[in-house]
Amino acid sequence: TGESQSIGMVVIRGNSIVIMEPMERIQ
Repeated sequence: TGESQSIGMVVIRGNSIVIMEPMERIQ
């Protein structure tokens, strides 16, 4: 009930998929 899988830049938390982008891309 708290598994975190990091695939490349995609973080899967439970049933929520969070796409993490590099800070250099976010200005």
